Amino acid sequence: MVQQENGEGMETLPDRISATFAGKTVFITGGTGFIGKVLVEKLLRKCPDIVQIILFIRTKKDKTPQQRLQIIFNDPLFEKVANMRGGLNKLLEKIKVVEGDASAPDLGIRSSDRQYITDNVDIIVHAAATVRFDEPLKTAVILNVRCTKLVLELAKECKHLKVK
Repeated sequence: MVQQENGEGMETLPDRISATFAGKTVFITGGTGFIGKVLVEKLLRKCPDIVQIILFIRTKKDKTPQQRLQIIFNDPLFEKVANMRGGLNKLLEKIKVVEGDASAPDLGIRSSDRQYITDNVDIIVHAAATVRFDEPLKTAVILNVRCTKLVLELAKECKHLKVK
């Protein structure tokens, strides 16, 4: 147990993460990747008062974004939080999928989904990227640089973003 200077343990400290995300809607890019899945699980487990997590997911290997979401949430990573929150279906009520593609113009997001994001999102976590070292340079730039620029442009349109 980590001790504070005053002798109190960490469990007595306020949960600032939970408080930060309470009542908030979060838009996450890269939520299907290794780090993204861990982030989503942590938010669902530690932030019960989060309003919604909007996951930006592309079609991949003939799997729709909704199918990919089901596969991800059937992973053992989500078992504990599903049990804590009343089952997988209850957990999925906090998730909204927005279909898109980081390599497409305007992120390939439908205008109705874009409007939903700009009207509702409080926090954006941009984690979409290619981490392949053998990726052609043009592809890597599109995914890691241009995509970031497009997410920033989307963020500027968000009416309730907490930090601009």
